[in-house]
Amino acid sequence: MGGRIFSILIVSILLTPTVAAHGADISSFILRNGSVQPSNYDISENSSILLYNTVDYSRDVKLTHPTDSNLDWNCTAGPSNSTNTNDECGFWFDNLSWAPGLYEIEIFSNDSLWQTITLQIVRDNHTDIIPIFTLPGGERAPEDTSDNGLDNILPKIAILLFGASALIWISKNIGNEELVNKSEEEE
Repeated sequence: MGGRIFSILIVSILLTPTVAAHGADISSFILRNGSVQPSNYDISENSSILLYNTVDYSRDVKLTHPTDSNLDWNCTAGPSNSTNTNDECGFWFDNLSWAPGLYEIEIFSNDSLWQTITLQIVRDNHTDIIPIFTLPGGERAPEDTSDNGLDNILPKIAILLFGASALIWISKNIGNEELVNKSEEEE
């Protein structure tokens, strides 16, 4: 009886669909004395960014929405201070307001443009099984170009056949074990 329950559990685990999605991603940028690190970045929709100011004076951060000025973002990152969060700016890219595309975050120091961050927002369609990342040289990582034909179905068939054969083997051995136990009891 216990083997049958175990078999049912194994089969249900093998047939359960899986989902690939990302969590609440937060990307960090460090506003140093002479540079911003990183200066360009790719994030998915519904992600957040945090900009940390590491110098002893304030910097203004601005992001202009391309079609709706009511969604423009302005923030002041105060002087560096490890006792509170006044030295950082945070922003969430809501997928209803910020469409995938290329955006520039402008950083002002003493009322003049100091640096820009190029931010690429990519669609979050929950089908990526590998993270989106940029290589150190600024080039994109190679994307999966396999077709969705036999390459994707053959491993699933192999797992299903393995599960079915395991189920048959377990049920056959349980049946033989019950027969052996009955014949031992009769003797």
